[in-house]
Amino acid sequence: MRKRISAVLATAAASAAIVLMTGTAASASTSYAKDVDWNSDPKTCHQAVTGYYSPKVDACYEEDGDILWVLDRQADGYSSRMVWQNLTRGTSGSCVHNIGADKGWAACDFDWPEGDTIVWDISWDTSSGWKSSGRQVYSNA
Repeated sequence: MRKRISAVLATAAASAAIVLMTGTAASASTSYAKDVDWNSDPKTCHQAVTGYYSPKVDACYEEDGDILWVLDRQADGYSSRMVWQNLTRGTSGSCVHNIGADKGWAACDFDWPEGDTIVWDISWDTSSGWKSSGRQVYSNA
């Protein structure tokens, strides 16, 4: 009887572990950008495309440290963000600038493995939802 109970408990534990690992791998992560008054401008960035009809947000990637920089260009009370996807690992997330346009550049610090391909998109929030600007691929060499 003890062997049967142990087998049932082991099976249940293994099933729970698989479910938890699967959920984590497929999840997207949201990071909130930090105010970076100590360093107000990105040093070396690959500029992203700005808005459809006017520059609402700028964002860029600094390869030294895997830092995403986001600049909210419109003081309208809405957030701006940089959405990323790691095509190599199948992970994704975003860097949300929600501290106000008057704060200037804000940054999120990530740590992607060397050689991974990152696709990123910049967008801004509106009363009718998020508006997107386009995509740019950066290979983390």
